[in-house]
Amino acid sequence: MRNLNIKSDEAYELAHFIAKRTGKTLTAAVTDLLKREKRALTKDELIEKWTRIGKENRTRMSPEMRDWDYDADMYDEWGLPK
Repeated sequence: MRNLNIKSDEAYELAHFIAKRTGKTLTAAVTDLLKREKRALTKDELIEKWTRIGKENRTRMSPEMRDWDYDADMYDEWGLPK
């Protein structure tokens, strides 16, 4: 097992506060928070990746396809499929 030693009074107080409020140990509270942050970062990376793919695909489309108003063709005035 590896150890993590963070020398920050603020970090300790925050972790202690969260652990006390949630009924978790300090280790469990910090681990949960780190997992949550990792998921958020991973989500951001996926959003960036799919945005980049979308932009790359857009460059391969014809001008007609880029300008196509698919909402008007596929959905009625109430937003329901035609």
